[in-house]
Amino acid sequence: MTVVSSGARQRLVVGGLLSASGNDKGHLAPALQEARRVLHQAGLPLAARLQVAGDAGYWSEEGLRFAALNRAWVDVLLKESSPTGPLAHEPGMLKREAFELQPSKRAVVCPAGRAMRGPVRNAFDSCEVYFGVGCAHCPPRARCTRGTCRKLSVRWEYECFGRAMLQRMSQRGAAAGFLASASCSRPLSPFMLSSQPSSLIFRADLQSDRFPKAMPGTCLRSALLARLARVETQDG
Repeated sequence: MTVVSSGARQRLVVGGLLSASGNDKGHLAPALQEARRVLHQAGLPLAARLQVAGDAGYWSEEGLRFAALNRAWVDVLLKESSPTGPLAHEPGMLKREAFELQPSKRAVVCPAGRAMRGPVRNAFDSCEVYFGVGCAHCPPRARCTRGTCRKLSVRWEYECFGRAMLQRMSQRGAAAGFLASASCSRPLSPFMLSSQPSSLIFRADLQSDRFPKAMPGTCLRSALLARLARVETQDG
């Protein structure tokens, strides 16, 4: 279950997302949209731009796409997920980053500088698969593959969205904002959302001049409490 709460000092649950899934893949968009709707009903203007910090559980093609397409109202900061695959964590093996991905050409160059053969469409997961050329006599082969030929699967849309997120995270203040939000140690930007395993937490600097004058922190808290009370009454 993904729980969305709000507050820099006190947290009130403003939304919940119940799912049978064992991970947070695909949960970012509905959780944020519901939290935004609830906060708007409590007095937060829709024009307010939010900032979100999410852990690696939200790093997925769905989450990255949502971040890229909704920049107008939310600045999403996501921690990159750990690499996967049979060789991803084997000591001494070449990492995925050693391969040059060329989105404009839909081409891949291997660590030896050779253009890989492909792509071949994988109907199972919609990936494009590339195959090494000359692997049998390539000096780095032992560090590149356990088979006769190195294969690399690419989802180009995912790669582009992922690169955009890494670029955002490399900008000044992004990493510090993510860490501070995750630790919840101090108020940050006017609207901050941090993600912990199975939870999403809105944080707001209620003294900010970007927050509506007619809705100070105590009023927002009261409005949220009143709405939650109405929901409990309706459910009861």
